[in-house]
Amino acid sequence: MSKPTKPSTTAVQYLRGVMIALALVLPTLSLAVLGTLWLWQNNALLIWGLAASGVALLIYFVELWLVRRRESELEISATPDTASQEAADHRTPREQAAWAAVEQIAVDVKPDTLDNRDAVLALGVHTVEAVARSMHPDQKDPLWKFTVPEALALVERVSRQLNQFVIESVPLGDRLTIGQVLTVYRWRSFATVAEKAYDLWRILRFINPATAIAGELREKVSGQLLDGMRTEFTRRLARAYVREVGQAAIDLYSGRLRPDLREALDTGALPEVEARAPLDILIVGQGGVGKSSLVNALGDEVQAAVDVVPLGDNLTTHLLSRDDAPLTHISESPGLDGDQKRTQQILDRAAASDAIIWVISAIRPDRAADAAALDELRISLAQHHDRRPPPIVYLLTNVDRVRPFNEWAPPYDLTDKASAKAGSISEAIAAVTDDLGVAESDIIPVAIGQGRATYNIDLVWAQLLDVSDEARNVQLLRRLSSGIRTPITKSLWRQALGAGRVIRKTMFD
Repeated sequence: MSKPTKPSTTAVQYLRGVMIALALVLPTLSLAVLGTLWLWQNNALLIWGLAASGVALLIYFVELWLVRRRESELEISATPDTASQEAADHRTPREQAAWAAVEQIAVDVKPDTLDNRDAVLALGVHTVEAVARSMHPDQKDPLWKFTVPEALALVERVSRQLNQFVIESVPLGDRLTIGQVLTVYRWRSFATVAEKAYDLWRILRFINPATAIAGELREKVSGQLLDGMRTEFTRRLARAYVREVGQAAIDLYSGRLRPDLREALDTGALPEVEARAPLDILIVGQGGVGKSSLVNALGDEVQAAVDVVPLGDNLTTHLLSRDDAPLTHISESPGLDGDQKRTQQILDRAAASDAIIWVISAIRPDRAADAAALDELRISLAQHHDRRPPPIVYLLTNVDRVRPFNEWAPPYDLTDKASAKAGSISEAIAAVTDDLGVAESDIIPVAIGQGRATYNIDLVWAQLLDVSDEARNVQLLRRLSSGIRTPITKSLWRQALGAGRVIRKTMFD
């Protein structure tokens, strides 16, 4: 006679859980049954049904007024032009185009179409394809423009995020086993049985037509209310899903998941990306417009010595420091004179800078060299799809030497039409706007040197502070896009040694 087998620990835990659930649920269900019986015995079931229907109807209209209005506000605020402005500051032009495509998909998503796993997967694939087309528009088949290590790195990152979500957001997620998940999945068929039982109850309750009609009305209104809430919840969840997939795809196709760059970032081997690295600002302009005087004025403003920093690029470079401003390398380029070779050298240096100060003189009408150089710079920067263009601060110097020549009593209100000096400064700014295609609001009038006190240098520093965050993003994206690549010969040699070790272990161990 065989001994009876003892139940396993897992079976005992399941049985205990079922008993606890029954102990909690059965008393609540008994209240519903006994309450319905009492209402029927006292002929109050119809009154209760009508009252419940009225409450459900009231809540439904409140939902229409509040939730639907909020939904329309979300539709407007979620457009690609206004969403995720903070994240947009850290994206290249092509990444911004990809994110705009992702946002458009998120806005256009229809929750009622996401009724199965295949539809959800199709939405994710559609999002990835949109990002791939935006990141590589010149490629015939851009979907597979990533390496195997980058794909594995993406899987690793997504798995890590999913693991954190399960642990922090799912009740008992840190104790959830795969077996328990599969058990819950197998129990999904009980929902169909419950629906059939409820349909049978709806038929049986028509024994009392008045009560049944009131119940049907209440359930119809409640169902619409729940459908609206479920639709809104599904829409938000779908938008979050599209944005997460889109951001992961942007990181994948941008090349930032390259093993060499990831290792450099993880080990701190990119000193250029350090947040305290000095900003690199280039001063551009024709000769004699006040570039050197500007450097001296900025140095006097901080009341500190201006140290010359040799950078090996034949530019006069100084290190400026100020308590409320980031450490700055400021370089003075040679004067623009129309020479194509010199202009190209200056533009190459400008494209590699974090910010640019473009200096124009108010008393020099010959701005053809500035206009030509600016046009070439804009074309050149537009071709760097993996970078952000450096911000440009425009300074109009020598405003103290415009008509009337003998008058100089700053500050001047440029909107004051009664002041001849203010009018002349405004006309000079308008002329620069027409010649260079620059907005008037982007031009700062300044006066430097000539034995007079400087004018508006504090405003120049304020503008540099305003663009410092953008300049920091330019610096970060430029240096991340270049990265640190291991030489291919060294990489191949290391990989060959690794393959040899694997073969040796397979054959001889």
